[in-house]
Amino acid sequence: MGSDIGRTTETSFEALMIRQAKSLTSSHADECQSQLEQFMLEAMNWFEIDRMTMFPNSMLFFNQGKTLSVARAPHKVLTVDQVGVEDCERYLCLIGNSEEIQIFDKDKLANSDVVVLRMLSAQGACCHYTIPLVQFGQRWGGLSFTLFGSKGCGLTQSQIEQVTFISHMWLSFWQHSKLHRSLHRPDMKTDKENHRLLRLSHRQCDVLGLLAKGLSAKEIANELNLSPRTIESHKYRLLDMLELDSHADLVQFALRNGIGY
Repeated sequence: MGSDIGRTTETSFEALMIRQAKSLTSSHADECQSQLEQFMLEAMNWFEIDRMTMFPNSMLFFNQGKTLSVARAPHKVLTVDQVGVEDCERYLCLIGNSEEIQIFDKDKLANSDVVVLRMLSAQGACCHYTIPLVQFGQRWGGLSFTLFGSKGCGLTQSQIEQVTFISHMWLSFWQHSKLHRSLHRPDMKTDKENHRLLRLSHRQCDVLGLLAKGLSAKEIANELNLSPRTIESHKYRLLDMLELDSHADLVQFALRNGIGY
């Protein structure tokens, strides 16, 4: 039965995409992530892709494992622990600074100064693609995928456009499922949270919204022309005013109340 994982009987990409969209539309939010991983495998089989990862353009969320990663046997997903935080950050900078689709062939992978790409080369990768992902006009992160063996960079321009299209569909369902789960927490106290929101200044709302987007204190400082120390002070003040215990609680609070989403 396990060998059927990711198998699809569709005869066209459009049919595959329509079935996935219908299934995601009718599924429960709690099932969305596991279903998306299955659907990513289906697309990988369709395009003969060996490894795929959808990731936010944020080291904070990346380190927290807020990614979707799947691989076709015998390959395995690449983890932050295998790569290291610093090298992951260099890879994210490479991807995050580009508004274009990037294609790294065998030579580019082997000779790259980015450790992650050289690791792929050492594992036998023949081509690595990165696709920027955008939501509501803002850069969210990216989709990367790798082909191993001697296939080369075999995807046509039309196929790359199809992968780009379906990955944006996955992203929309994934993000909305997380928001839905957050909004429908049984212990959520909406009235109390509304009163707490009224205590916040405009600047504090800005900081909270950027925290919810996954920005670090340094990144928020650059965005708001403040010092990282000032941002940290705002963060601790927010925890106190909103009666929360952790950074994760701040992010969940912001998402529940439509801040930064």
